[in-house]
Amino acid sequence: MAKENKKTNGIILYFFVTINWLMFTIVSKRDRRFQRAIAGFNAVFQFRSGNAVRQIVFKEGKISTKKGAHVNPDFELIFIDLPGMIKQHMENPGDMLMLLLANKIDKRGNTYFLFKFGYLAKLCEVYFRNLFSRTQHIALPQKA
Repeated sequence: MAKENKKTNGIILYFFVTINWLMFTIVSKRDRRFQRAIAGFNAVFQFRSGNAVRQIVFKEGKISTKKGAHVNPDFELIFIDLPGMIKQHMENPGDMLMLLLANKIDKRGNTYFLFKFGYLAKLCEVYFRNLFSRTQHIALPQKA
């Protein structure tokens, strides 16, 4: 059972990091506020759940993801309750402080990076919310 849980957490961690990387990458190509937020921002965010470790790297306006531990990450998020964290993060993407206070995550490093990650996630949420609200207002042609 514990082995299955570790494997499941590794898979969930992979998808969490990959989805965030994908959102960041899409929004970085389309949103000026996001572009300004990552201009000159170089950092390695490391995410850990048990033995599973992944990274999101910001370097010179580019965003990448890697598997494994970084020797000296700028910031590390340790997921204490990964399923609970995912649920709460999906409900309110930019509120990293509530995840910390709810004991869903732990951190290592300067808290600035926690808030920067939350801010970038919130910019993505706003971008996609605006995009979806615009597409809902497009009138489809009526059949004659």
